[in-house]
Amino acid sequence: MENISLNKGKRGRPIKLDGFYEELAQLQRVCPSVKTKRGLYNRYYTLIALYGVIYDRGKLRKPEYAFLVKEKGMNWEGKKTILAEVGRACEKYPREDVIYGVDEICKHKMNTTMAINYIRSCRGFQQNKITNTVAKLITVLNSSYLTRDEVDEVVERLVIHMKSIDL
Repeated sequence: MENISLNKGKRGRPIKLDGFYEELAQLQRVCPSVKTKRGLYNRYYTLIALYGVIYDRGKLRKPEYAFLVKEKGMNWEGKKTILAEVGRACEKYPREDVIYGVDEICKHKMNTTMAINYIRSCRGFQQNKITNTVAKLITVLNSSYLTRDEVDEVVERLVIHMKSIDL
């Protein structure tokens, strides 16, 4: 019994594409440098992002998207990790919501960590950011069991902090 692993697997791994073995085999032929299934999944989601959101009829949908993709002749370079996460979001959320999220990422020129955290925290890229942020703050405050005076102090400190930083 001592040798049994209690490892439940790693959280945050890409969703497995069960039943897509033929597509993965085709992708393996197109991308022979990718050796692992996980790499193929990431490449698959990157292609979904590129052709579902970033490009429209072979051209960038918006010039701001050049932040994520840099074209080099017939090839492209880009922020592959962000694009893979955008591709995953394409399967879960409406296309318009994902496009809105990509617009936000490009507008603020988010680094990879910030962009992925943004995508994962949006839960559907709802366009009303203020309402969503207030709802999250209320949830945190309710679960912290603070008194009314303590909540007032937290809000006061938050206001002071927000005034001191440049957004």
